[in-house]
Amino acid sequence: MADFEYAFKWMLPHEGGYANNPNDKGGPTNYGITQSVARGNGYAGDMRDLPLDIAKTIYRQSYWRYDGVTDNRIAAKAFDIGVNMGVSIGVRLLQEACNILGEQLRIDAVIGPETLEAVNRQDPDALLAVLCERQKARYESIIAAAPSQVVWQDNWFHRAEAVPALA
Repeated sequence: MADFEYAFKWMLPHEGGYANNPNDKGGPTNYGITQSVARGNGYAGDMRDLPLDIAKTIYRQSYWRYDGVTDNRIAAKAFDIGVNMGVSIGVRLLQEACNILGEQLRIDAVIGPETLEAVNRQDPDALLAVLCERQKARYESIIAAAPSQVVWQDNWFHRAEAVPALA
């Protein structure tokens, strides 16, 4: 079964530490946790001081949906997408990738038994490749809809191309 610790360690460098970029709609963030998410999870301190263990707890409770996935790389990649684009988008892109590979899942953003079975039936390398393609296409659609977001294009495309190593 997928290992949250592995996924968290793989995702974290993509998010980095404290940032408050005026071009980032999320506002003040630390470890990728926005101030609004931190507040919603009970953290009241300055975002610069957000402890890593609190960020990790927030990620485990609010973003992780992949315990039943058998391949750590698939779980880590879908988790990373969910961290960056929203949990439901991460799951939707995973479901879309499965459908491209021949499944017939309803795209409902829910990791239920059917989705888990479909994900676990796939060749992990093929599923990762399609998942990366779906992620990049999603970034392209964001930029097309909001051209000001092109400032993130290089980082986003690099993130879309990143694939976790065998665990």
